[in-house]
Amino acid sequence: KKSEITREAILESARELFQQKSYDQVGVREIASRAGVDAAMVNRYFGSKMGLFDELFSELEDYDELYDVPLSELGERLARFVIEGELRTRAGATLPIRNDRTLTILRSVGCQEALPMLRDVIAKRLTAPLLRALADEEQAVEKAALIVSSCFGFILIHRMIGAACVMEADRDTVKDLLS
Repeated sequence: KKSEITREAILESARELFQQKSYDQVGVREIASRAGVDAAMVNRYFGSKMGLFDELFSELEDYDELYDVPLSELGERLARFVIEGELRTRAGATLPIRNDRTLTILRSVGCQEALPMLRDVIAKRLTAPLLRALADEEQAVEKAALIVSSCFGFILIHRMIGAACVMEADRDTVKDLLS
């Protein structure tokens, strides 16, 4: 039980630090110090700083259900998701947009060591389920690339920055235009 508390303290410390600074700017000693443990504990639980960083993204929600609608409804569903910031799953749970994870990605996008892992997370968690939904479409890869990029950009501008033009726009009209 104590080991689970220690592990969670390290994860929480890393979550906070990677939201504030890039992967390159955060050290194992800093993570451990904030968690109140010795730096060796980070390696014991996660193998390395990269192992810890990767673990933060392994906790991501499963976005398969986001794309699990008839293709004719996909645009409206994605528009509603990026505007409202969440989606109700069939089981009644909330599938949220995680600004904290988006911020962590943005902070570390320029880090050559972290970039392959970030690409992999986006490919597995966001693009792969979308590609399955678009499997019968011509140019599915290209469409998926445009959809994921557009959604990510909209989330950044709308949900994180709160640009005036987006905040003043009528949500229903924006939803209609996006879908």
